[in-house]
Amino acid sequence: MSSDKEAQAEERESLHAIYDADCEYDADACSYKVYLPSKNATPLAVLRALLPAAYPSAVGPVLELDAPHLPQQQLVAAVAEMEAMFCPGDVCLFTQVEWLREQLQQWQEEEQQQQQLAAALQASLALAGSSGGSSSSSEPGSSSHTDDELDDALHHLPESSERQQGRELPGDGSGVDAAVMLQMRGLIISGEPYMKRKSTFQAHVAPITQLEQVKAVVAVLLESNKIRNATHNIMAYRIAAPGKPGVFYQDFDDDGEAAAGGRLLHLLQVADVQNAVVVVSRWFGGILLGPARFGLINNTARQLLEQTGFIQHGGGSSGQQGGSKKGHKKKH
Repeated sequence: MSSDKEAQAEERESLHAIYDADCEYDADACSYKVYLPSKNATPLAVLRALLPAAYPSAVGPVLELDAPHLPQQQLVAAVAEMEAMFCPGDVCLFTQVEWLREQLQQWQEEEQQQQQLAAALQASLALAGSSGGSSSSSEPGSSSHTDDELDDALHHLPESSERQQGRELPGDGSGVDAAVMLQMRGLIISGEPYMKRKSTFQAHVAPITQLEQVKAVVAVLLESNKIRNATHNIMAYRIAAPGKPGVFYQDFDDDGEAAAGGRLLHLLQVADVQNAVVVVSRWFGGILLGPARFGLINNTARQLLEQTGFIQHGGGSSGQQGGSKKGHKKKH
């Protein structure tokens, strides 16, 4: 059916905008291969999805999950859970992939916690064994040094997995410095508005090196009545931590558009955008766009990031402060 082909085409555009090189489409086989959490990650999971001709009007994608580091029973259960998400008439690949991505992260964190606990217990047993041959004894009512060491071994576990993955958020502050707003006002670049099925999308980008500048950019944008009255102003930023290779200060704000901010941050991560904040304003036009809206949000952001040099056309980052600024610069 032509409606199925149109729905598949819209979904394909959205998936490409969100996952970029981590999502491969084979037009001949009408199938996807999605790499999670990313193509170069370790451990790696690969989700294969074959789209029947009657998808999404009648049947859902045929899924196959390959993750050698996970038990087969766990993979079978995950595929069954994702296939149950299909509802005739609605595309579902984005929902399935996002569920799997979050589930894989949860499983990895649980595995890391188990490993950390096992290491702490092993260390505590070693401490207990080394103190077993000592001739000293504790008098009733007194606490031994060994007990304190055991407590330290159990409670001083490694840092959280988010920190290990390079996700670190700076502390929040109140208020926005007027001088910082004045500085950022001349650095914000706004792209051309893009309209799709009566909804309008517009991206705004600025170079940043600190959280105060993120707040200032948002504050400057919201001075515009048009931007302030947008249905959503979705924001994400990513700052390279000075002197800490591979560590980034990063966060996002959905502004009421659930999951949009996380997808926008994911774009910054996979494209390795550094020291930038991007805001995508959406004015809702009365027609529901479904999952396609996430692709439109990310595509709008990607185009301006490429125009301003934060993303090279090959997909990689240009590094620090962006390159040539071909975007449509507006006074704010």
